[in-house]
Amino acid sequence: MALVLTTGWIVWGTIYSLKEEMKPTFRQRAFQLQIALFITTVGVGSLQLLELLDRRTLTEVSSILTGTTVGISLVASVLLSLLGFFILLRYKWIDLVWVFLILTAKSFNGHAAAFESEIRSMSLELAFIHLLSAAVWAGGLLYILTYWKKQKEHIRQFLPFFSQSALISMVMLFLTGSAYTLIFVPELEYLLHALWGKLLLVKVALVLLVFVFGAILRYKLKKKKEGSISRLVKFDFSLMMIILGIVGVITYMNLFRKTSHWNGKARNKTLNLQP
Repeated sequence: MALVLTTGWIVWGTIYSLKEEMKPTFRQRAFQLQIALFITTVGVGSLQLLELLDRRTLTEVSSILTGTTVGISLVASVLLSLLGFFILLRYKWIDLVWVFLILTAKSFNGHAAAFESEIRSMSLELAFIHLLSAAVWAGGLLYILTYWKKQKEHIRQFLPFFSQSALISMVMLFLTGSAYTLIFVPELEYLLHALWGKLLLVKVALVLLVFVFGAILRYKLKKKKEGSISRLVKFDFSLMMIILGIVGVITYMNLFRKTSHWNGKARNKTLNLQP
């Protein structure tokens, strides 16, 4: 949640013009999100590291952090989240480069990095596009809710642009998520037997529900029904938070637990012991 909301917030700050009176609030919210991102990145990274360690010696810690994809990704994510406090909101191109780098680092710390050669490269690209699409959607919703009361005219102008961007993002989320699943799941029946598969199906159902409410939102925009728009955006934001919660659980689950013929490769794939 922290990663997607922070990167999405920064993206919208670079591609959409803010009024001068909106900038203090924007910077304050950005700082709050960055704190959340740094704390959660360090926290999750520490938990992952503890899980991967066998003897918990300094040598082994150093070996994992510098010699495995997961370790390098953790270090890069922490350093980038810390660096964000000093470089963000100064130059737009730097903001976009930072978003690109931290989403790339995150893509290497997950199931996408478990494969080799062409499949691994494809899964990493899908993971990056998936995260970026989620960031655009989530950041835009947060932007609307933040400024809805005090900057209504600005948000009225923002909504049509966001609506189109959100639709593209949701389509990309659906396509990349589907492709991502097909890469990982040799047979679709596994989705019904493993907990992560059941959670994934719930996520898909919620995403389809978002499509429905997105269509209703676009209809209300044309009719200019502000009361309905506000409720729909809040509901959309609630769905987004639930979906991100499910994704957060799935991301760190062992996908191989319910598939016995994968168990022998599970640890090596999780660690991905390649520099």
